[in-house]
Amino acid sequence: MLPISEVRVRRTAQRPLVGHATLTLGDCFVVRGLKIMEDKRGRLFVAMPSRRRPGGTYQDVAHPITREFQQAVETAVLEAYRNGDDPEGAGARSPIDPGLGPLEAHAGRRPPWDPSRQVG
Repeated sequence: MLPISEVRVRRTAQRPLVGHATLTLGDCFVVRGLKIMEDKRGRLFVAMPSRRRPGGTYQDVAHPITREFQQAVETAVLEAYRNGDDPEGAGARSPIDPGLGPLEAHAGRRPPWDPSRQVG
């Protein structure tokens, strides 16, 4: 199982959607589009990224397969939401990654999407 290395949260002012989250797994895979939702009783939960299918139903684009990883994702995202100070919607980072940017997280290696790797 890849460890959850970073969670970014962006709060919204509309209910029942209270925020969006981006999850980084093992410093090598990113899942965007997680939704932090509030139910009618005020409890928070995490909805996986989804797309609308013909006929009006929705299908998850990515989702945990095991209950253990589902709980790990929900705990990390909700902890980042509760602990993050994001009054202007700038995007709070979780304590899992206390401030490393996408390039610093790779311990001196340049990821393939880094613009400074341009050939020519």
